Amino acid sequence: MPGQPLSPEKIAAIKALRAKGHSISEVSALTKVRGRGTIHRHTQGIQLPFGPLKRGGKKKIAFNVCKALFDQGLTYREIGKRLGCAHSAVYRTLKTGRSAA
Repeated sequence: MPGQPLSPEKIAAIKALRAKGHSISEVSALTKVRGRGTIHRHTQGIQLPFGPLKRGGKKKIAFNVCKALFDQGLTYREIGKRLGCAHSAVYRTLKTGRSAA
């Protein structure tokens, strides 16, 4: 059940906020537009000020490095921050006993 069409002023405000780097959720909250899809549809192709989002392969971490840091008393999150990976990768590495991909 579609709602009212957005006014040109509302669309301009959505585009301006997105171009400033606001997330789709933030734009939704600030403009009181409920549909994330609606905001996404109106902001496709807008260049974000901080460049494209990072996407790529997972960082491989060594079991022996994780084990040594864990033995020093660091938490999974602290090890993850130190190695630049997710805490879940640290947990998985220590649990399986081999390097996580």
